[in-house]
Amino acid sequence: LGITRRNEIPIPSFETNTTGWAAEHGATTVVRRGDYPQMAGRQGTYVSQVTTTVAHRYSTMTGPVLPLVPGRWYGVAVWVACDAAADRTIALTNVLTATSGVTYMNATEASAGAAFYTGRSLARVFQAPADALTIRPRVQLNSGSDATLMPVGTRIWTDQWRLIQGQTQAEVEAALAAPYFDGDTPSTRYMANRWSGTANASV
Repeated sequence: LGITRRNEIPIPSFETNTTGWAAEHGATTVVRRGDYPQMAGRQGTYVSQVTTTVAHRYSTMTGPVLPLVPGRWYGVAVWVACDAAADRTIALTNVLTATSGVTYMNATEASAGAAFYTGRSLARVFQAPADALTIRPRVQLNSGSDATLMPVGTRIWTDQWRLIQGQTQAEVEAALAAPYFDGDTPSTRYMANRWSGTANASV
């Protein structure tokens, strides 16, 4: 089976390292963790983890800067989990730059209430602006109020990042709906949960 779609994110599931990913806004570094089997929906052995080191209203995990083709359709998806609390929200937020110097942002947000520790997937499909240059995908956990600080030790986990490019919205939506894979040669039998190429070699 040949590759039917291309994941533009080079380190999408942290099976080998966290190169290109950064923690911001109250957190320090991105690390790999392989000891959370209770998290539903994760695949492979490892997930990424960001932990706050100071009390803050939000915490962010940010990916590498990647090029965009103006006018092309894109889909970004990620599996996320976090330390949950009332009023918290978690968002997949994409930061786009343009030749005009304008910064565009689009986001998909979900409640991070008491049941969110097990995780879920977030996705966003959009058409790149006519002057688009780059995209930087990120996940941000918010306290839910300017007056509320999340305590030190609050964590975000992510896995299965995808950035899919297509000619049409329908093409991108179909690709995101297909099973996740993390290699260069997905197989028909194991496409949903393993790969036969080098881990993270999806570009």
